[in-house]
Amino acid sequence: MKNLLSAILFLSILFTVGCDDDATDADTLVGTWGLTSATVVIHESESNPEETETYTPPEVSNTLVLADDGSYAENGTFDGDIATFSGTWSATGNVLTFVVTSGTEIDGTETWLNTYTLSGDVLTLVGEDEDDGVAETITLVYARQ
Repeated sequence: MKNLLSAILFLSILFTVGCDDDATDADTLVGTWGLTSATVVIHESESNPEETETYTPPEVSNTLVLADDGSYAENGTFDGDIATFSGTWSATGNVLTFVVTSGTEIDGTETWLNTYTLSGDVLTLVGEDEDDGVAETITLVYARQ
């Protein structure tokens, strides 16, 4: 379960999301975002069927803070396990760049490029990850706090 929380937090930043044409200004992203749902679709192989897991609070929680000074912090829990990430963020068009300088299971500095979808006060992140032949599609939906 700790690995799933880390994956959810990691992928909430790491992966792609699309952005409305009218929401390209980075200022629209500044604020505190609370996770309302997380869906993970696991694709193990062509011979194994997909497995879908959906999580909602209080089973999973995640708060993403995008500050106007370019810093960000993220923290969350899954079944009592805590994960955190922090660093800096910037946006150009619909691409978010996160430079992660500290976090759970992060060694050194990592740069994550993302696209995003912003519709009113709802930020949706969708990402893909593959590890040891297992692919995952993760959809995270945040509401402005």
